[in-house]
Amino acid sequence: MLHDWREYLHPVLFKRRVPVGRHRDLPQLTFSNLPEVRDAGREARGGGEPAGFISPAPRVPRAPRRPQAGTPAASWAAGPPCPWQLPPPAPRRPLAASSGFAGTRRWRNRRPLPPRSPCRPQNACCSRAGRSRWRFRRGRSRAGRGGMSAAAGPERPQVVSHVQQALSYTVFDCKWVPRSARLLCLGSATRGTGLVQLYELHGARLELLREIEKPKPIKCGTFGATSLQQRYLATGDFDGNLNIWNLEAPEIPVYSVKGHKEIINSIDGVGGLGIGEGAPEIVTGSRDGTVKVWDPRQNDTPVANMEPVQGESKRDCWTVAFGNAYNQEERVVCAGYDNGDIKLFDLKTMSLRWETNIKNGVCSVEFDRKDINMNKLVATSLEGKFHVFDMRTQHPTKGFASVSEKAQKSTIWQVRHLPQNRDIFMTSGGSGSLNLWKYEYPAQRSKKDSEGSEMGVAGSVSLLQNVTLSTQPISSLDWSPDKKGLCVCGAFDQTVRVLIVTKLNKI
Repeated sequence: MLHDWREYLHPVLFKRRVPVGRHRDLPQLTFSNLPEVRDAGREARGGGEPAGFISPAPRVPRAPRRPQAGTPAASWAAGPPCPWQLPPPAPRRPLAASSGFAGTRRWRNRRPLPPRSPCRPQNACCSRAGRSRWRFRRGRSRAGRGGMSAAAGPERPQVVSHVQQALSYTVFDCKWVPRSARLLCLGSATRGTGLVQLYELHGARLELLREIEKPKPIKCGTFGATSLQQRYLATGDFDGNLNIWNLEAPEIPVYSVKGHKEIINSIDGVGGLGIGEGAPEIVTGSRDGTVKVWDPRQNDTPVANMEPVQGESKRDCWTVAFGNAYNQEERVVCAGYDNGDIKLFDLKTMSLRWETNIKNGVCSVEFDRKDINMNKLVATSLEGKFHVFDMRTQHPTKGFASVSEKAQKSTIWQVRHLPQNRDIFMTSGGSGSLNLWKYEYPAQRSKKDSEGSEMGVAGSVSLLQNVTLSTQPISSLDWSPDKKGLCVCGAFDQTVRVLIVTKLNKI
């Protein structure tokens, strides 16, 4: 019977039973005395190897196999390629619908992994873990290309929450300070006072630079009527006061007036920051139903006062916005009210130019640009709809053409156009979500009706991206005028967030 020569070295270690006495005088096997144990086994057997034993030949290092020409391993003889250097995968044909439920990402003719060259070194790029991560990323991108439409393809913008800062008060408005990485948060403290906090963005954190407390809660603010050198902040508070502050010395306002009898809900400015022609002016809308235009160079008296005529009920004005400031003479103010009225006031003729009703309270209005001839106006409502009006052509009886879109079921609190692209705008909702939209112009923006009068033609609106950031309404939103895609928003969960919207230059 043939036995393995290791059985004679240590029968207990190699699980083999041998006659008693064969291993009685053998030394204990260890890794250090393996040659001695082997020689002792030979002496116990009388010398020589057991019958049928073939002494193993000395191990000769094997030369690496030369890959055949034309194979993938031949091109890897000098070294392995990195994952991003591999040729693109061949197109795959999906399985029929009967092979699985809808949306299953399964493929026929799956491409095998490239063969491993015997001379390929083990580096970090092409290790087992590296290949696994690369295959997972490539599979995800392939599935994304196959499961999305053209509008939701690889060029789809993404909304990324960059910084999130918790606050100890309710924030009503957020504004970027022009030509800086600083932002302002305006709100109300729990003890009933107003707060202004100045933050500076440092990488992935916000650093508090200054905190200013005022007697009354602050509802809204704007930099629209100041120069780039001064950068004064105009605010409206719960007591109806209009104040202009120098943020370097905020103890005493540089301009202050008792503008309204009740809270100032909204404020906007024009003529500053190099935006719009004409004198710097500020417009305010209040719960008392009036809309007033102020010149900071003139004290105590507004330059224009739009209020209901005698006998009409006063409606709560929720939002105001400047527009059409493309020369020294032209300028309009748009105001939205709680009953759904939208009124367009012409400051040149001091008259009501146009009005309509969208059947629900108007939460926010904004022109796509203040310093051009009126182009588009977006108005949001309580019912979750927004309306885009084409302001280029006004029909004598039908007014301006418009398109409406149901964005969500909750209230749309704010709308803000991207400063670097007037056809892209973002809306903030009562469900804590943000929606990014793009307006598409029609092939022909005006046409003639049956009577020969010019009337506008509305375009279409497409959703680029939506994201939910909070469980509470996002009440304020502002784009950075200097950095494309950078914005800040404040929500009623007492949190301010700095957001980055990507791929806006590819839309």
